[in-house]
Amino acid sequence: MLTKNQINNIDNFNLSLLEEAIRQTELRLKDALLTKEDLDKKTFSLLSVYLTICTGLFGISKIPVKEIESIFFSLTFSGFCFFVGIIFLISSLRTNDYGTLGRYPDTWLQEGIIDGDDKIIGYVFANILIDYQEKIKISDESNSKKIKKIDWGLMMGILAPFGFIIILFIPHHIVTTSFL
Repeated sequence: MLTKNQINNIDNFNLSLLEEAIRQTELRLKDALLTKEDLDKKTFSLLSVYLTICTGLFGISKIPVKEIESIFFSLTFSGFCFFVGIIFLISSLRTNDYGTLGRYPDTWLQEGIIDGDDKIIGYVFANILIDYQEKIKISDESNSKKIKKIDWGLMMGILAPFGFIIILFIPHHIVTTSFL
């Protein structure tokens, strides 16, 4: 890929190619931004489910009923798994770095650019492409981090029922004397 210094040395730009390159690059950046939006929507949906389940599990474990006492460990374990999942989901929603579409007007409103010829337009377009490259890279990296955190949150939700599965294999008298 060319550097900004190498772009300075180009005498003739293919403007139609640069316009298409910008269009294609903006499509790629839009894709990364739409992926972020989709991931955030999914995370909010999971988060509302996890919060409800977690609250219910911890709430039920505090009810002083003999039958519930025997599954206290399972309720607490599952509630804790969902709580950890909530932490991962919330951390995935934290603002990461993302590229933006378009340019500030000061890119164009400069003497020598606004009144420039095709070479200046080509120069500006080429520099925009270089900037978009970095914005796309940053956006993709942020989406990858977001996906990993969501995956960990999902894994915690999948792990939660194992507290109930384990309790099936432990005799009732061990559970009530060991964990209470």
